[in-house]
Order: sequence, then C-alpha cells, then structure tokens
Amino acid sequence: MHKYQRAKRYSDRGIQFCSKDYTDILINAGHRISMTEENHCYENSVAERINKTIKFELYNTFNCFKEAQIALKQAVFLYNNARIHQHLGFLTPHFVHQAV
Repeated sequence: MHKYQRAKRYSDRGIQFCSKDYTDILINAGHRISMTEENHCYENSVAERINKTIKFELYNTFNCFKEAQIALKQAVFLYNNARIHQHLGFLTPHFVHQAV
C-alpha cells in the first residue's frame, strides 16, 4: 500500500463492527470503513471471500491464542504477497498496490 493511501476495512454489520468504540479506533487510525447494507450479506463479497479463504487454509486448531495470531498473520502475508489472484491479472495484491 502506498504510504499515503488509507487502508479500507470491510465488514458486515455485526454488532462488534458497528460499535462506536471500534469505529472510533479505525477512524482515528486513518482507516476508511465499508459495511454492507442491513440484511445484504452478499454486498461485501471482498470481506466474505477473504474470510472464506482464511478459514479454508487455516483449518488447524491451535493450542493458544498467540499461536493462532501467528498463523493468521502468516496467512495474511502469504495471501497478499505470495498468492496470485486471477481477478488481479495473476498478480499479487502487494504488487498491484505498489504499482498504484
């Protein structure tokens, strides 16, 4: 991501994502927030697709929270930096964002 480009957080309208505390933290950190409309689970397909991919690839169980955090961090890194995406012309998200 370009150093001046703000991150965008995709989420559904789960209560945890709509809470004032959570949205204030994101806004204060400079993030843009994108949420689905009420009762439209298919609107935020980007977030849902990423969640599905991570759940599919992280099928293990973990002995502790820290172990899960490490595995998730590694999965996100690989998803963005090593895995090519058909909808990005068989490039990685990191490569595409660097070109912007």
